[in-house]
Amino acid sequence: MRNQPIAEHSQKDLAEMQPILDNLSKIYDLGDQDECSWKHLGHGVASILAYGTWREMIDYTVPNDDGSFQDDEDLKRELRYLWNSVEADIEVYGVQKFVDRAYLLSNFLKFLYVDATYRESWLPYREAIEAKGIKIKGDK
Repeated sequence: MRNQPIAEHSQKDLAEMQPILDNLSKIYDLGDQDECSWKHLGHGVASILAYGTWREMIDYTVPNDDGSFQDDEDLKRELRYLWNSVEADIEVYGVQKFVDRAYLLSNFLKFLYVDATYRESWLPYREAIEAKGIKIKGDK
């Protein structure tokens, strides 16, 4: 965790997000656990927010196009299961509520890009999210 304090009310928000965080952590742990993993989480979550599915992320194909998991069917199956779980958990939690609180995730190194990726105007996600009526605070 970075050296930014998390307000007490934010602890409650994080606790409510725990199923999402747990599955994102597992996805991160299955990867290289580096900036590529950060980016993968950011694009996956942004795709869920924009299109309702992680399968539309522009960063990777299902579940990864760099060849590292091509021969490991068990790993691909696990990634699909975890991403489907994140997708369902965000739907239950509420997309707008998630967007409003995703900034809290940047306090954790493994979730560094989750909040930032969907906010970027040069990527296709923000426009698609806003077209659904979801409000995104902050600069474009």
